[in-house]
Amino acid sequence: MTSISQNLIGLRRARNLERKDICKAFGLLPRTYARYETGLRVPSLELLGEFAYYYGVTLDYLIGQTDLVSREECLREALQMIEELGGVAGEIATSALEEWYYKEQELKVEND
Repeated sequence: MTSISQNLIGLRRARNLERKDICKAFGLLPRTYARYETGLRVPSLELLGEFAYYYGVTLDYLIGQTDLVSREECLREALQMIEELGGVAGEIATSALEEWYYKEQELKVEND
């Protein structure tokens, strides 16, 4: 089984979806999608992008190139790396991370 197939299975199960739900959402034949999940077939790059968007993950995560699931995690990690470099870029990254943190806190308060 490939990283792609394992990730497709994991993402689908994490959302309590069945194969038929994915087939319906993407207009796929059940046999075709089953082959993606078993690793017998690899989705096209276009379809991989659609799966990534649907699940809200990065394409890199879907194909097994990173453990960072979301675009936000990737951006946050990049900002943290820039922050560690210091200098003007580090200060900008620190400011961006602080702003991000405060916005997340505001959203949590609004949702509670």
